[in-house]
Amino acid sequence: MALVSLKEKVSVGYSQYLDLSSWGHQREEIVSQVVARVSSEHSRMFKDIFAGNIEPKAALPFVEKAIKDLSVKTNLPFSYEVIQADAYKRLFGYGPVHDLLEEVNVTDIFLNKPNEIIKRVRGRDDIKTNITFSPKEYENFIRSVVTRLGGKIDPVNNLQDLKDGANRLRISVGWTPLAEYPWMSIRKHPEEHFSLKQLEESAMFPEKLGEMLRMFFRNPFNLLISGPTGSGKTTLFTAGVNECVPKSERVMICESEREAGINRENCLQLQEKRIVDENGKALQGHIEISDLIRTGMRSAVKRIYLGEMRGKEALSLIRAFGSGHDGGAATLHARNIQSALHQAAFMSLYAQTPLTYDQILLMIVDTVDIAIHLENFRIIEVAEIAGLKGHEVLINHLYKLDIDEKTGEPTHHYFEPSSEFARKLRLRKFVRKGGEG
Repeated sequence: MALVSLKEKVSVGYSQYLDLSSWGHQREEIVSQVVARVSSEHSRMFKDIFAGNIEPKAALPFVEKAIKDLSVKTNLPFSYEVIQADAYKRLFGYGPVHDLLEEVNVTDIFLNKPNEIIKRVRGRDDIKTNITFSPKEYENFIRSVVTRLGGKIDPVNNLQDLKDGANRLRISVGWTPLAEYPWMSIRKHPEEHFSLKQLEESAMFPEKLGEMLRMFFRNPFNLLISGPTGSGKTTLFTAGVNECVPKSERVMICESEREAGINRENCLQLQEKRIVDENGKALQGHIEISDLIRTGMRSAVKRIYLGEMRGKEALSLIRAFGSGHDGGAATLHARNIQSALHQAAFMSLYAQTPLTYDQILLMIVDTVDIAIHLENFRIIEVAEIAGLKGHEVLINHLYKLDIDEKTGEPTHHYFEPSSEFARKLRLRKFVRKGGEG
């Protein structure tokens, strides 16, 4: 689902000059009446739109009706098309920063203070924009976004994590007195999904490593893909699953929110359903990712993929790997491969299992085959998981990125896999009857 674009998604005579102030208060009042009526009369529909369950264009007939009803009572000084475009932009747009969201290369937007609006390009470069607000406009804008997405800002609720499924955005908001000014971070889920060849050309990895990655995804290896926020984990994950996993194999994708753009047949793409009270306690109908993983194990899927490992679902996935569902993968936040493996073990403890940390770590070492770590859209290291010695996970590096001390240029180091890795590959290819080396 693309970012709401008045140019592409709604045929309403869009004009690039949709600044309400240029038309005066009358136009703004008319648009406000239309938006208020549609929002109040169809609140459930908007909840589904922002959850990503239905398309934003579902609201268009109700906007049209509100304008027509208003025109019966009032002699509208503007055309239907102008008011309709304004209302649609007010309902789904992001005011002065909306155009930034429509820039293809922009991955994040940071509102730090009224006169400091930053855009991040390609997940790497932070650039200050010329967008500014007055202090009052700044607070009102952030508050309006929070309210529209079902959040609440008050002296008790100073932090909000929200999602805008209509625009494929993840939004984090903080409020005073935690900082001098309120702040808002907007993260775009990319609408365009890249091929492995495109990622290679963008220097995420060299050609030789690309061949290795294709082999990992194609064959039934369990992969753990780690890195900090915005490092390219989901981008690599999506490209690998879309291109390399055999079409003959039934797969399942489990996510807290739809982010991975998996486009293939015979694929269950599931999303958790959060229904909680004000204290975060699960209510009837609440479905977590761990529930989805158990469902996948009963649905005859060959491979189970976890969009992002965040909590107790880590144990459910490790158990699925250990029960014969080889060929899956998960992403998680970590600073290196060793950290990623221990993070997965710590997250598993959230499941309130009787298993100890050491027992869980042993399960992870026994079921995860390959770990890949990225930073800033570059693969830094790739390793096979070789065993456990005390609390230390033994890894055998297959690839490392380094920087030459003299030239400052990247150098790529490759290492031979272990004999156990080669044996595992031969066995799993034989059992699956269709893997390729």
